[in-house]
Amino acid sequence: MEKFVSLKTVTILLVVCTFLLFISTCNSCSSKNNSSKSNKEIDKLNYKIDSLYGMIYTKEELDIRTEIINLEASKEILYQWNAVVRTKERPDDATNEYEKRIKELKKKLNQIKK
Repeated sequence: MEKFVSLKTVTILLVVCTFLLFISTCNSCSSKNNSSKSNKEIDKLNYKIDSLYGMIYTKEELDIRTEIINLEASKEILYQWNAVVRTKERPDDATNEYEKRIKELKKKLNQIKK
């Protein structure tokens, strides 16, 4: 009888160990899938962060970009109005001055980026 109890106990332990091994294997496969999904999401987030770093400007760059946008808008308004401005300067002359200033600022902006 003692041998039977001992054999029965060993059999039960063997079955329990096999079951635990099976559960452990399934859990590790599941965690590998989850980790690969997490790695893909982390890679996507890193790409987004890197692209955002490319959009960060210094104060000087922002000032130059703002001035360029303002000059382009003023130039467009003068062109659209195409009216004689009540000053000594003709609209074409003012447009040309704006264009020169825009070119200078864009050149300066390119130098800053390098």
